Amino acid sequence: MLSICIVNFNTRELLKNCLQSIYDTSKKINFEIIVVDNHSSDGSVAMIKQDFPRVILIANDENHGYASAVNQGVDQAKGEFILILNSDTEILPDCLSKTLEFMNDNKNAGIVGCRILNPDLTLQRSCRSFPGILNFFSENFFLHDIFSRSRIFGRPFMSYFNYDRLAEVEIVLGAFMMIRKKTIDQIGLMDTQFFMYAEETDWCFRARQAGWKIYFYPDAEIIHYGGGSTKQNFVPMFIEAHKSHHKFIRKYHGPAYLLGVKIILILGVILRICLFSIATLLNLIGFKVTQDPKADLIRYWKTLRWYLIPKQ
Repeated sequence: MLSICIVNFNTRELLKNCLQSIYDTSKKINFEIIVVDNHSSDGSVAMIKQDFPRVILIANDENHGYASAVNQGVDQAKGEFILILNSDTEILPDCLSKTLEFMNDNKNAGIVGCRILNPDLTLQRSCRSFPGILNFFSENFFLHDIFSRSRIFGRPFMSYFNYDRLAEVEIVLGAFMMIRKKTIDQIGLMDTQFFMYAEETDWCFRARQAGWKIYFYPDAEIIHYGGGSTKQNFVPMFIEAHKSHHKFIRKYHGPAYLLGVKIILILGVILRICLFSIATLLNLIGFKVTQDPKADLIRYWKTLRWYLIPKQ
């Protein structure tokens, strides 16, 4: 059996579309769906009860974070394979059956990600390399954009990779992660110190340490609408991403390494404040260079303030 675990927070319509896509495209496989709702206020729970009575529903009274909710779902799962799936996704035909077949044929595959598409069906980059000084430096100073085909500077988002072939990778995007139950039994559940972001990075890191392979599998596809929950609290979630970076680096590299990463991240924030300040000024005088630089400027100002006054 495949157990499909979906964490939901106020994404009622996206979740409805996601669940329907699973039932529409996966009639040939034996699966269960577990939805863990993190105290939504948009009628998500009522919708599931009314429209999808077969779904196993866990309705939390408060939001303890994404990793904690995933763990609740995994604890209930009965399948040999578990799919961690975002609520803002749509499963395309044969995606689940093909990924299951690949995992059955490759016993060393601990975690597998599929080809992820944007709503306009363009490619969404879904493979990453593990965070480190070089990756943070490349990302924060735009080297991954300038030298996108470089296997050194393009590592943060694997911008040199064409997503046209099967490949062993370091990280697959948490929007779609099929993981073997044996892998979880060996490496443990998600680390709940990560409220949101980096939990899949940590899981992939632990799986590789334990000897499992992580694969990008191109023959299965989903659509990822993106940001269904995080758009609701964009600035706090952006800061949460920085917090998660810090926690991951501290966990595996220690405080001295973390200090170097923090310096790079702060300089990256300051650089963007300068750039978005210029863009905002240009927009005011009639030269429209980006859609809404003021919103980005506010986001980075608040992030810098959080760095300078971290207890706020």
